[in-house]
Amino acid sequence: MKRLYKSIKWGLFLNKRLLKKGSFLLVLLMVPLLIAGMRMAAKEESNVLTIALYGGPEDELAGEIIVNLLSEDSIVKYVKADSQEMARKTVENGTADAAWIFVDDLQGALQEVAVSHNSNVVTMVQREDNMQLRLARVKLYSAIYSKYLYAIFENFMETKLNVTDLSKEEMMKYFSGVHVRNDLFQMSYMNKDEEVAESNYLLTPLRGMLSVWLMLAGMASVMYFLQDKQNGLFDRVPIERRGALAVSYQWIVVLDGALMMLLSMLFTGTFVSWKKEIMCLLPFIFAAVGFCNLLRVLCGKMERLGALIPILILGMLVLCPVFIDFKSMRILQILFPPFYYLKSISSNVFLYEMLVYGAVVWIAGILIEWLCNKRKRV
Repeated sequence: MKRLYKSIKWGLFLNKRLLKKGSFLLVLLMVPLLIAGMRMAAKEESNVLTIALYGGPEDELAGEIIVNLLSEDSIVKYVKADSQEMARKTVENGTADAAWIFVDDLQGALQEVAVSHNSNVVTMVQREDNMQLRLARVKLYSAIYSKYLYAIFENFMETKLNVTDLSKEEMMKYFSGVHVRNDLFQMSYMNKDEEVAESNYLLTPLRGMLSVWLMLAGMASVMYFLQDKQNGLFDRVPIERRGALAVSYQWIVVLDGALMMLLSMLFTGTFVSWKKEIMCLLPFIFAAVGFCNLLRVLCGKMERLGALIPILILGMLVLCPVFIDFKSMRILQILFPPFYYLKSISSNVFLYEMLVYGAVVWIAGILIEWLCNKRKRV
């Protein structure tokens, strides 16, 4: 018990000493600065497209579709134009990427399409055609389709079933009885019962960026240890005990960073649940410290590790599924702890793989250091 108390006390003093380092404080301050920047960006206009909409002032159906599009929370920004000329002008001067101009009698045009399949419903004005605009047109089709569907239903009832004695209200009643009002698709994870909550797409990479930042903090702790070692701070410590001191540095820094990371996700709304977050974060801490300890053993000197850190951080940002998941590069992805952590949030399989990975890097680090120390004694 006395040794445990002494170890905890020593750890607290080491933590206090590290917190007095300007570089360590700078690493910790990177998190609130990152979050503040991403939250500000998320509050700003984050639309990938701007589309101008115009419908005839007397056309109720077109007006209803335009109101529905304007009220949606979407990565496409819709703006209402006061005239066809203004809608076209927004595309010409670059204010909008495209303009959708509805015909004056949209209901009649849809009726004609349902019968003859030969009528223009919307005029699209755009300077170029790209993937974003093609995807946006899918949204337009879905907005019009529900109205077009009723026209098809009405035409089918009259021409195919010879039902002509129903009033408009009765026809709409039958149509509404089979009309789908809720979303056709629902997203959820296989290992979770609850639905996947919608979130701002600009905040989506935040978890991945924080996981890479935690690796940076762990590698910084290795640098602090190597610096103290180079300054002769551990000259009186036996060689076989210096590895435990190095691991202490890493555990303290990574635990500080993990707490900061957990609070950051809670603050930004990317938090899943306490059980899931802790269940994934603890093995990640274990794997991260093991990875950093292996780096310490392999590099041995500050200069080597300092030259390697930017390459490793860039590699993690690119290879790990922070922004894009390159499945074709899986052989490289499995080398880094953030890959397993980010995948474990949605799959328990990767949680077990992360534990195996952590055990492998820990054993490799301990074994290589033992062999190196044995060689030095010889």
